[in-house]
Amino acid sequence: MKHALKNFVLFAVLFTFAFSINAQDARLIAKQTLPSVVMLEMYDDDNRFISLGSGFFVRTDIVATNYHVIEGASDGFAKIVGQNSSYQIEGIVGLDRRRDLALLKLKGAVGNPLKLADISTIEVGEEVFAVGNPKGLEGTISPGIISGSSIRELEDENLIQITSPISPGSSGGPVVNKKGEVIGIAVSSLKDGQNLNFAVPSSYLALLLAGLKPVSPLRGVSAKVEKKENVVDLDVCGDSPYPFDNSLSDPWDYIFKGQDLLAAEKLLEAKEAFKRAVRKAPKMHEAYFSLFRAYSKLWVKYKTDDCNRRSIIAIKQALIFDPKNVGYRTALGLHLLLFNNEGEAKEAREVFLEGIRIQSKEPKHYVNLASVYIELKKFSEAKDLLLKALKLDSKNADVHRDLGFIYVKEGNKASAIQELNTLEKIDAEKADSLRQYIKASFPL
Repeated sequence: MKHALKNFVLFAVLFTFAFSINAQDARLIAKQTLPSVVMLEMYDDDNRFISLGSGFFVRTDIVATNYHVIEGASDGFAKIVGQNSSYQIEGIVGLDRRRDLALLKLKGAVGNPLKLADISTIEVGEEVFAVGNPKGLEGTISPGIISGSSIRELEDENLIQITSPISPGSSGGPVVNKKGEVIGIAVSSLKDGQNLNFAVPSSYLALLLAGLKPVSPLRGVSAKVEKKENVVDLDVCGDSPYPFDNSLSDPWDYIFKGQDLLAAEKLLEAKEAFKRAVRKAPKMHEAYFSLFRAYSKLWVKYKTDDCNRRSIIAIKQALIFDPKNVGYRTALGLHLLLFNNEGEAKEAREVFLEGIRIQSKEPKHYVNLASVYIELKKFSEAKDLLLKALKLDSKNADVHRDLGFIYVKEGNKASAIQELNTLEKIDAEKADSLRQYIKASFPL
């Protein structure tokens, strides 16, 4: 009897502890995500209400949702959870009917974008939360887990199976992990299946974001459009299979083969070789870095956001398995800056700050971080960082060049020329670029 009572008390304590942790997780998720979630109300040509759905900010004025939420609509509004004001939907900036995804631009909204998760690391049993507005119940959070196999094929598409309930009105809402990162977009529930709910993987959303289109009106969005029309173009950097030898067993053989192909400028073949190396060794950072190199070269050749986005995904994967590699960290930050917008610049800042924490006496980290502040037009902060780098390496050509550019921006011609004189003794090519900039900026 004593043992039974002891076991009961232990069970009660463990249950209370587990419930407390789950409640804390749910509260934290609510605090992190709800200000970024919207309730969508859609109307037809005659201003009649036709659908209710959910969505979430992926840019300050762009929300993601399901295509079927906006299908047949001519007008619509988005209400941020917890706020009274609504924003009119200006139009569509991204559409993937096949995967039931849409990106909508809102008039006058300034939302807080949610971060997309790296879904290659998700596992069965991982705790997730579906956030949305089921049956109009605003700001509902439904806990669950990733169930079955991590990603299932359903009607020729990859979907994440979850146990979190998805009801009418939940469609288009984010499914997030315990970090508040979006692993998928709530999309459907099988009527005859218990706890069989699904989400579109966030990796498809990342592809859609990489190819934003000019705003097009809601009016005319029709269910009768061919299934594959306007699907994201995956041509150059995408997942369309490219013929390649599958007979090699060692991932390093694919890496070496890919390196030879890169040297021969056979970029598509090289990309496929590295992708096979990743499949053979999904935790091998060298394989991801090799794939990053292929996408980077494809970006240089074609200048598509999709190629750069995939470069970033690959180098982030390399960093997961080699987190202290400062070369990977530098590559990630510089590719984020290629997007030339504030969101990615701020992410690059965090990447370079971590580089400084790892190697506080390495001048290139200060130069990299300064480049972020130059991008953000915060020249005073950039100059302070460059002066720190100069103390570590007085002959660093990048430091003198960037300092010269900043002095020109400040209108300080004398200091800019001083940096030019120093640079001429170190790097003639970089000195020439600064000289031209000085000449173009100050009247003779």
